[in-house]
Amino acid sequence: MSDIAEVVANYFEMWNESNPQRRRAVIEKVWSRDASSVDPLNAVSGWDGIDDMVAGLQSTYPGHRFRQSSEIDEHHDRIRFAWEFTDADGAVQLAGLDVVRLDDDGRFADLTGFFGATPASG
Repeated sequence: MSDIAEVVANYFEMWNESNPQRRRAVIEKVWSRDASSVDPLNAVSGWDGIDDMVAGLQSTYPGHRFRQSSEIDEHHDRIRFAWEFTDADGAVQLAGLDVVRLDDDGRFADLTGFFGATPASG
């Protein structure tokens, strides 16, 4: 299995890479060919779908960046980590949590993203 910290670091590199060729190379390192990604705004699959999702977000929010904001929690073939989406000045615009199932090679097989803090109970 790949080093999970490196795979997650490459995931954030993917979101922040604006060069289409370099971004695609990172996508192919991070994700399984038939991987899926769902969050409150998107449901995509495969390298092309993931690439289109990232390119669309970058064109809608130029100068914005993603960064990891927690350690990686891991068990079995699952990981989770928190992230922040910042504007060009570094101010946090959105935060969330991703839960990922890894394939046998340590790449992302499927990702479920959540926006915001977890809801309070009661």
